[in-house]
Formats: sequence, structure tokens, C-alpha cells
Amino acid sequence: KIAPAPQLLRYRRKISVHFGVSDYRSWNKLKNGASDARELAARFKAALDFDQSEVILDAEVTKPRIEQVFSDLAACHPDDLIAVTWSGHGSPLRLANGRETGFLVPFDAPSPLSVANAMQFVGMKELGRWADRQSSDCPPPRGRRFGLPPRIERSAPFACSLFLHEPSSSNVSKMKEYWAPPTPYM
Repeated sequence: KIAPAPQLLRYRRKISVHFGVSDYRSWNKLKNGASDARELAARFKAALDFDQSEVILDAEVTKPRIEQVFSDLAACHPDDLIAVTWSGHGSPLRLANGRETGFLVPFDAPSPLSVANAMQFVGMKELGRWADRQSSDCPPPRGRRFGLPPRIERSAPFACSLFLHEPSSSNVSKMKEYWAPPTPYM
């Protein structure tokens, strides 16, 4: 008996969201935050064949807006690939226990980051909870999880992932390899 040809898994849609902040209210301005976000959106479409990209810039990049984007992404289909990039300030904070934790700095966050004002920033653990909540309806096929290093990606089941990085052509090459269609079922 001849086995049927393998069926390739395909992403139904590839959607990217790009946050970029150059002109901070209280933090040092960045030369390329907003332009990097626009460039990444263009690269995701041209080089990685993403179907849809949303770019959120400068004064629009507030903590409530970031959380709203993740809430909106909760409607993702299990076969959708969702990628989110951040082009802006990040800041570490040393906790009372001596450990350090990282934060994304929204447009309107006060400077400097402190324990007293940390709730106005987006903590990595908080972002992870938003991504997990967002991806709870995206079950992994055969228990598969993607495995980029944790400093680069906040893994969530299947294709719902957050990709934090510096934009460069070498990263686009890594992303092409990473987001290639999954291996066929056997």
C-alpha cells in the first residue's frame, strides 16, 4: 500500500505589528526608532511575504495601546503567524531581591524607571502574560514550540510569537529561516 503524499502545513495569514518610538516625552530621543519600525514592516512584507503589517509610532505607543494590540491579537486563528517587533528604549530594573528584570519603555513613561513608577512601563513578564493570553487559542501542532533564544523571543504556542531584536539584514535572514513553512506531516 502506498502512503499518501505528505501535506504541508501553511500559515493561513502572516501578520506583523511593529512598535517604534523615536520622540519620547521624558526619555532621550532615538534617531531611528520610528523609521526602524516602518522599515521592518516593509521588510516583513517584501522579504518574508507577510500579508498584513501594522505600524504604531511615537505618541501612539503607550502601555494601554500595547496591551490593546495584544488583546486584539487574541482573535488569531490557530494557523496564523503573529510577529511583534519593538524599536525603542528598554530598561532594566534591579529588584529588592537583587535580580534584574527588563522593561519596554512606552512613549509617555517617566524617566528614570524606578520601583515606584514601574507600573507605567511594560515588564517582560507582563508582556509574556499578554502573549500567553493572546496565544491561548493557538494550540501547537503535535506539542511543537519554537525555540529561538529567550533573549530574542518570548515563545508562545504555535505561531503566536513576540520577536524583539535589532533590525538588520542578518536578522531578516534568520527570520526567513525561522518562519519558513513547517515541516510536512508524515
